[in-house]
Amino acid sequence: MTNAETRLAPAEFNSAELTDLLNREMRKRWSAAAERTEQMAGYALLAPGKMLRPMLLLASAEATGGDSTRLMPAALAVEYLHVATLVHDDIIDDDELRRGRATVHARFGMPDALVAGDFLILNMVSALLECVAVPPADVLDAARVLATAGADVCRGQVREAELVGELSCPVEDYREMVALKTGALFRGACRAGAILGGAAAEDVEAATRYAEHLGLGFQIYDDLLPYLADSPTTGKPSTSDVANLRPTFPVRSRPRPG
Repeated sequence: MTNAETRLAPAEFNSAELTDLLNREMRKRWSAAAERTEQMAGYALLAPGKMLRPMLLLASAEATGGDSTRLMPAALAVEYLHVATLVHDDIIDDDELRRGRATVHARFGMPDALVAGDFLILNMVSALLECVAVPPADVLDAARVLATAGADVCRGQVREAELVGELSCPVEDYREMVALKTGALFRGACRAGAILGGAAAEDVEAATRYAEHLGLGFQIYDDLLPYLADSPTTGKPSTSDVANLRPTFPVRSRPRPG
């Protein structure tokens, strides 16, 4: 792939073109996988997706003055981490549908799906290390940011489990849980993109603040989807959160006492 094809300046690519570019790169890396572990990872990664978090990483680099040409491996790294959390989340919720097809554990079994999720997380690190044109200190900083984001997703998952059954939990608790479970990867993608693009410290912080608001808005919209469209349209079960008694934004919340 030439530099002309991988240049991701907003003036040259709209979101559909960028999604296609990312998906083509993902297919190039994973469609020919022969070994079972790679096949499972490829199955999860090649399901039709929006590539939103990789796009956020690349767009944040461009928006803060960086060159996204060098950052395709880092963009894919974010997707590896994101998809790993989806694989594990589907196991926790016992969901059998993701992105319009069978989840990894529904197709390959739970033990292998757990391994596939772990495998994707480790591949995130390998992909980041492919950014050889970026100063090593920036790659290390970005790795730290994404590792923290992954840890926050885990904290958010545990916090969500603590809230199971509290369908009218305080809205502040819901927001705190979402900031970890969903917002962490938005925050990590934007912050890492700005860092890898060589942004000034104040621009890194601006990208981070933007991502925090975007992550909350995204989860609120995602919570509304079961009420706006049917399962074939959304590509995932429409009753999973209700069946698992998980608090979501449409369920009436109350202010925190005191």
